[in-house]
Amino acid sequence: MTKILLGKQIGSGATANVYECGHGKVCKLYAPNTGSAEYEYLKMKEAYDLGLPVPQPYELIEID
Repeated sequence: MTKILLGKQIGSGATANVYECGHGKVCKLYAPNTGSAEYEYLKMKEAYDLGLPVPQPYELIEID
């Protein structure tokens, strides 16, 4: 189980809010039923793995 401590909110958009979560990382929390979290994670991971200049995605988790 991954434990995440959210810090200050640093951004927001149509489907998610972005929070500081320590160690130079951020957490992006998606609104329920938007259907975009998994899609965006997979596309960002693919871009990162290809060496494109995007943030490194670390993990996709689901919370209650």
